[in-house]
Amino acid sequence: MGIEMTFEIDGQLSSKRVLEILKANGFVEYEQLDSGFCAFHAESRLDAYFYMKEEPEAVLAEGLIPPKWKCTFRMTFRFSKDNYQASEFETMKFSRALASQSPAYFALSFQYENVFAIRDERGYREISDTTATMQTPV
Repeated sequence: MGIEMTFEIDGQLSSKRVLEILKANGFVEYEQLDSGFCAFHAESRLDAYFYMKEEPEAVLAEGLIPPKWKCTFRMTFRFSKDNYQASEFETMKFSRALASQSPAYFALSFQYENVFAIRDERGYREISDTTATMQTPV
């Protein structure tokens, strides 16, 4: 059974910059797709799928007061339960890199239900207790 963690990212970032950050964090084997690309992290067996929305849309992650920014890109990290620990580590490592190397606002969630990290006008925060509701100010 696969596990998915999804980044919902605003329009302050280019797909080129995302690819550079992925490469710097050990992702290889890139493949161009119709509306984005996919990449693979060999050590953790993590697949990353990046795609652009035709029109910016509302952030879907639950537990957030609707943010002022819209989702322009989605990036889904898929991995198996067998590789959970290594894949979660690489996902959070990428989240930190994205926050430190770009101005983009984003939310990282597990299947849109539990928020693991957010970057907004208040900065970058990781949520250690994913059962807690993460609220951003209105």
